[in-house]
Amino acid sequence: MNVIFVDDEENVLKGLRRVLHPARKDWSMSFANSGKEALEQMKAEDFDVVISDMRMPQMNGVELLTQIKDLYPETLRVVLSGYSETELILSCVKVAHQYLPKPTDYKTIKSTVEKALRLKHLLANEALSTAISKLENLPSLPKIYDDINNELKKEDVNLQTISELISADVSMTAKLLQICNSAYFGLNRNIDSPVDAVNYLGIDTIKSLILTIKIFEQFSETGMPKEKLESIWLDSQSTAMLAKAIASKAGCDKSLINQAYTGGLLHNIGEIILRHELAEQYGNVEALCLNQGMTLIEAEQHVFGFSHDIVGAYLLDLWGLPSSISTSLALLHQEAHLNFDTMNSAELVFIAHKIVLIRKGQRDYQKTLLTYFEQETIDDWLLLADGQN
Repeated sequence: MNVIFVDDEENVLKGLRRVLHPARKDWSMSFANSGKEALEQMKAEDFDVVISDMRMPQMNGVELLTQIKDLYPETLRVVLSGYSETELILSCVKVAHQYLPKPTDYKTIKSTVEKALRLKHLLANEALSTAISKLENLPSLPKIYDDINNELKKEDVNLQTISELISADVSMTAKLLQICNSAYFGLNRNIDSPVDAVNYLGIDTIKSLILTIKIFEQFSETGMPKEKLESIWLDSQSTAMLAKAIASKAGCDKSLINQAYTGGLLHNIGEIILRHELAEQYGNVEALCLNQGMTLIEAEQHVFGFSHDIVGAYLLDLWGLPSSISTSLALLHQEAHLNFDTMNSAELVFIAHKIVLIRKGQRDYQKTLLTYFEQETIDDWLLLADGQN
C-alpha cells in the first residue's frame, strides 16, 4: 500500500515517520510539507491513501483533498488534524472519507486505512471504484428530503421529528453515520443508530450540515425511476423494522437492536449505488432477471463480477461506519460464514431479509431458514413480519 502524509510542520512529519516505523514492512510511505508538494509527488506515482493536515499555508487540507478527489478519485482521503472548530471540521465533510484527530497512534491510523480498503479488491470495476470514492451523498426520497428541509426552517425545530425522518431514509442514515463515526466530533465510541447520531450532533450542527453544507441530495430521475427508489426504500424499511423486532423479542441489548435496525435499513444501499452510477449496465442485470430467471444477486455477479451487498459494505467501510453494520451487508448472502448459535447483527439482518422475501412469495428461502431453525421459530418471525405491515 502506498501512502502519502501531508503536513506543513516538519516536526509533525518527523513524528509520523517515527510513529509509523512499524508500518514500513506493509506500507510504502512518502511525506510532503505542502499541498503543492503532495500534488507533485502524486503526478509521479500512484498513491492508495492521502492523509493530510487541515490548516496549511497557500493550500489548506480541504483545498488539497478537493483537488485530489477530482484528479485521483480512487485515492482514500483522510484528514489528520488537531483542530476541533466545528466550522473547520464541517468544511471537510464532503471531501474526506475519514477524519482522525491529532495525536493519533500507529494502530489507529493503520486500522482506519485497512478497514476502509478492506473490500476494495473485490470490486473489479474501475469505474465503480472511482464513483464510490467520489460519492458525497446518495439520492433521498423527495418527500423525506422536502419534509426535513421544511422542518429545519421552522423557528421551533422538533429534534424527534428530524430523527424519525432521517431514520426512515437509507441515504440520509448512511451519510449521518459517516460523519459521526469518522471522528469529526471526537467521539470515542461507535454510533450505530441514526437517532443517536441526531441527538449527539444537536440541532445547530444538523442545520448546518443539511441547509448550508447540503450533505443530503434530493432524488432526480437519472438512471433510476422514482418508483424503483421507493421500492428499495420499502424493502429496506421492512427489513430494518423486522430485524429490530426479532432482536427485541430475543432480548438483545439496545446496541444490538440498533445495529440490527441500521444494518437492515442499509442492506440495499449497494443497489442504489449500482443503479445510480452504472445505470446502463444495470439494464443488463434486469434483463437477465426477466429473461433467464436469475436472482438479482446472480445477475449482478454475472454482469459485474460482484453483487450489491459487497458494494454497500465497501462504501460503509470507506465511510468508517461500525464494522458490525458493514459486515451485515458483506455476509447477507454468505450464510456459511454466519453463526446462528450466537446471534449478532449479521444474523439478525440475514433472517429479516429472508423473511421479507418469503412474505413477497419467494418460498424457497423458507428452505434456507429450515437449515438452521425449527419451523415454529420461523412461523414466529413470519407473524412478526405480518405485524410490521
